[in-house]
Amino acid sequence: FVTSVDTDGHESQGSVVAEGTPRPDYSGEWVYDFFSAQPQLSGFRFVADEFTNPILPGGDPARHFRLETDVDGWWLVPGPGTTIHQAGFPTTALKCGVAADASCVDVSVAPSGNYAAADVSLTSQESYVLRVIGDDGQIHYGVIRVEMLGFDQNDAIMIFDWAYQLQAGNPELVGPTGS
Repeated sequence: FVTSVDTDGHESQGSVVAEGTPRPDYSGEWVYDFFSAQPQLSGFRFVADEFTNPILPGGDPARHFRLETDVDGWWLVPGPGTTIHQAGFPTTALKCGVAADASCVDVSVAPSGNYAAADVSLTSQESYVLRVIGDDGQIHYGVIRVEMLGFDQNDAIMIFDWAYQLQAGNPELVGPTGS
């Protein structure tokens, strides 16, 4: 809880008690198609800090997912120990906060079921929830929001935003006020 103190030293009553878990989130991340000229930039692993590069080779067993494309479309392919919710969610932002548009839509809590270790078809402007094994060996939830599926020269590329729940087992991906 918090209190405030005015210039005369008077302290207010305490606020209601609340809890929060910091969740890193980033925007503008990108990965290439695993079958492109850039397979070393096709894998991704949710990380807990900004000092660790989340981009891995698509064949790295530590990856949480990689991007693949074929004649049937764009695919989110889970890494070892990762399951993906089998449907994307139409969203307008990774997270909706206090200053967000009133029509903002995000995925604030990970669904409780319908996860599988199976490829999921990708669509721009949709969010995808993953259940991954974190660095602590426990289950964590992450979400990516596909901003763009396109090409860099001739190589397929996905640009996305992402958030990651640091607390094991906690399905909350965005705080109640978008924090």
